[in-house]
Amino acid sequence: MPASRRLRRLPPAVLLVLLGLALAACDSGKQAAPAAAPTTAAAPTTAATSATTAGGAGGTATGKGKGAAVAACATRDVKADLNSQGGGSGKALLAVTNTSAKPCSLNGWASVRLIDPTGSDAGVPTTKVAQPGPPEAFTLAPGRTAFAGVKWTVCDKAADGCLAGTGFQVAPPGGSGFADGDMLGFPAPEKVAIAMSALQVGTMQPSNQGVLLW
Repeated sequence: MPASRRLRRLPPAVLLVLLGLALAACDSGKQAAPAAAPTTAAAPTTAATSATTAGGAGGTATGKGKGAAVAACATRDVKADLNSQGGGSGKALLAVTNTSAKPCSLNGWASVRLIDPTGSDAGVPTTKVAQPGPPEAFTLAPGRTAFAGVKWTVCDKAADGCLAGTGFQVAPPGGSGFADGDMLGFPAPEKVAIAMSALQVGTMQPSNQGVLLW
């Protein structure tokens, strides 16, 4: 006998019970599906992204460390020459060469002094002038040379206030201690007795262009 005919012969009460069980089964099947949703694997991805960002910040900080300031040139790191611009002109081109194996920085004025025959400071009044321009920091690579203009007021050795010397000593900006500077192109009389009443020193420059045009 077909199942549909058997169901129609069942009492109404039994049919109601069977119908209720069928509906309950359907509802439980519908509610079971969302149970798979709690697989939220996205949370670890967020944590991984945060770790990557933190690593990037550390890399940036390390990169900034590479731009640390170059140390100032020490007196022992350089060699100084004073190149005369003509006998009796009272002008010389100061050339400071980095003789060390590492770069160093210059900013401002070299210290220049006239020395007497005993090797002591002759005491010439000295002025630092912002010529050919204001001081500006720059790096001096090994073997490279920086320049400054040096001028003095020529005088008669017998005149009051006139001081005589036999050479120059130089210290780079911020350098401690002086070193003898080579006198190049000076006539013989000036090499043994250069006379001046005042001295001016210009700013250190990475190029020799214009350093004496003042």
